[in-house]
Amino acid sequence: MRLIIAALALLALSIPAQAGIISGARPNPGVYHSSRPVAEAGGGGGSTCGTTISMFQSTGAFRSSAASSLVATATTSVVAGHTIVVGIVSDADVVSSTQVTDNKGNVYRLVQSYNAASFANIGIYTSTNIGTGGSNFQVTYNRAFPGFSSLAFLEVEGLSCTGDTDGSATGTGTGSTAQTSEITTTATDLIVSVTGFDDGIDVQNINPGAGFTRAYQVTDNANFLAFQMQWRVAASGAYTPSTTFQTGTPNWFIAATALK
Repeated sequence: MRLIIAALALLALSIPAQAGIISGARPNPGVYHSSRPVAEAGGGGGSTCGTTISMFQSTGAFRSSAASSLVATATTSVVAGHTIVVGIVSDADVVSSTQVTDNKGNVYRLVQSYNAASFANIGIYTSTNIGTGGSNFQVTYNRAFPGFSSLAFLEVEGLSCTGDTDGSATGTGTGSTAQTSEITTTATDLIVSVTGFDDGIDVQNINPGAGFTRAYQVTDNANFLAFQMQWRVAASGAYTPSTTFQTGTPNWFIAATALK
């Protein structure tokens, strides 16, 4: 009997434990997310470049007074191998590629800048196939600004590892609808647009354009500014990103970029 028990114990030790899989699908109101299982950041998740484009999460931050920087923190862990897309509106005099960093050491590239008016600038940045994610993931706009800045970022799966763009457009004006000129894409892309507006108009009711989803929004009417970042995944074709205001006709400025 003792021999049989010993043999069974040795057999049990020889059977390897099955590797665990951590699902990357994380519920987050207002965005859709991938249901494909992926390893979490810091656990060797690996690249997901060039797969089906999926949104994992979005968040942001804003400040309506002078400061030396602005920080936004992800609501859940960020996955290594994904892409971070950042949108900024600021009254700083310029936006540049060195002004966006994160606390995990990933490198960001300025893919679009727009001097929207004498008082504001828009910047759209990407960090593709990030090497490090994890919890408490923070993106920082490292630029002193005299009056206001808004920052939002998206965590996206499936964009190209090289961070290719597929068109961009801008617009500025006054009225109830902000829109860019037309963007014609050549592939299934993620189209991201950033809108800023001011002039003390009550713009609490802001709607994303047709087919777009709101990623992050600020309505700070006490300080006469507002901000919205929105996105959509779209097949090749012609698109005109827009934002509509249910009340008011503010001065507005908008920039949009298509990312492959």
